[in-house]
Amino acid sequence: AKTELELPRGPWLLLSRLEDDANDTLRAWVQDINVSSPSFAWVDAKFLKRLQSNDCLAALVARLPNLRRITIGFPSIQSTTLIRTICEHSRKPELLLLDQKSEDKISSLAEQVLPCVTTLSASVDPSYDQNGPNRQILTLQKLFFKCPHLRSFSLSVVKQYGGCVIRVPRYPVISSFQLTGEEIFPPLEHLSLDGYWL
Repeated sequence: AKTELELPRGPWLLLSRLEDDANDTLRAWVQDINVSSPSFAWVDAKFLKRLQSNDCLAALVARLPNLRRITIGFPSIQSTTLIRTICEHSRKPELLLLDQKSEDKISSLAEQVLPCVTTLSASVDPSYDQNGPNRQILTLQKLFFKCPHLRSFSLSVVKQYGGCVIRVPRYPVISSFQLTGEEIFPPLEHLSLDGYWL
């Protein structure tokens, strides 16, 4: 028997109830999953690790029959299995990808067509080149055009110059999309560009 202190609380309690085989009715009520947080809020790192382990979130998504929307604000929990599960879900829920920063995560997403993504927000530093030439903007451009139903796109281009020490980039800096004029843009309703060189 567990003591009161050992019982799951908050998101842990909700997750354990949704995963319980006896709770089909509860799962049928869920229409919206939001795993994001304002930057000032405290984040339960153990809970995020639990969502990552054994594709826990993907397994849950597959068991929610009336799901309409999924918001992910932590790129660390994104996986190929999760994205595929969302795209193949019978209700075709929309996916909102927030706070995309990691070029590795963005490039793995950009390898597939993502009709489920309706919102994409990203922040890039095009002058960061400690690991070699920075291609974040071009990788994000590739992802942008892989989302044919994208309605909202927000991009913040952050340039960190290093205070008193002048940092000279070692490689050419790519700070805007490189368009050919042949691209087919998604049907955007909202566009926000912050620090983007037009």
